[in-house]
Amino acid sequence: MLPPIAERVIGVQWVKPELRCEVAFQERTKKGYFRAPVFKRLVE
Repeated sequence: MLPPIAERVIGVQWVKPELRCEVAFQERTKKGYFRAPVFKRLVE
């Protein structure tokens, strides 16, 4: 599933992820962005 913003951005090319990670964040903004994101670790 693509993020809803994909339809509104010209020139965006979504790719299939090859790595996954765990991220902690303080909260999500009204637009769906992470506030104060922190990388935790890679996930297999």
